[in-house]
Amino acid sequence: VSAPGPVGQLQVHVVEGAGLVDMETHKPFNACIKCGILPAQNHLATLQTSPRNNTYPTWSKEFTFPGLDRAALQNGGLEVLLTDHRFFHNDVIGGIRLSIPQKKPTITSQINTDGKCIFK
Repeated sequence: VSAPGPVGQLQVHVVEGAGLVDMETHKPFNACIKCGILPAQNHLATLQTSPRNNTYPTWSKEFTFPGLDRAALQNGGLEVLLTDHRFFHNDVIGGIRLSIPQKKPTITSQINTDGKCIFK
């Protein structure tokens, strides 16, 4: 969360995925990343990338969540979901939920195909 004072913004940079293959069909997922602030106060609190039908999708997308109240964020966090984008619905492949600290950290994480999150 940047900017001094009670209101700031959160920036999330989504880079790429690796090895995203459906274990049953052996075909790549139509992968999409959804980011949202918890607790969700409205539908505008969730942003997503465009789907990529590739085993190694690259998004290089930056999401900005402006006007966040630091006090409200103490009870919530950031949710990042990797989904298989389908015509009528999205299947969740994996995801992480992170609390948002009061200081400005840099966290790099990866979600692999068995649902484990790797932090660097």
